Amino acid sequence: TERNTLSFDDMSGEILLENDQGASTTMAVDIVHDAGATVAIAPGGVTAEATTASVEVSATGVACSSGGLGKVEVTSASVSINSGSMEVA
Repeated sequence: TERNTLSFDDMSGEILLENDQGASTTMAVDIVHDAGATVAIAPGGVTAEATTASVEVSATGVACSSGGLGKVEVTSASVSINSGSMEVA
């Protein structure tokens, strides 16, 4: 249609879905959805990113950051705040 597109690329193994509002979903080895904020689902984990914040979930733990304002990382062995400024192991 004129407003939405669905593309299949057999060479790269990629499927792309786009709308007229700038949102897109790309499916290949990973899945990436972009609609101002981006969510990526890959074999190694899930990452969500907005302009000033991000969350990453993987087999090793969870990391949440808010731009340059702060970061919290949680693993099975420790919790780290602001890249080790405060840490509990």
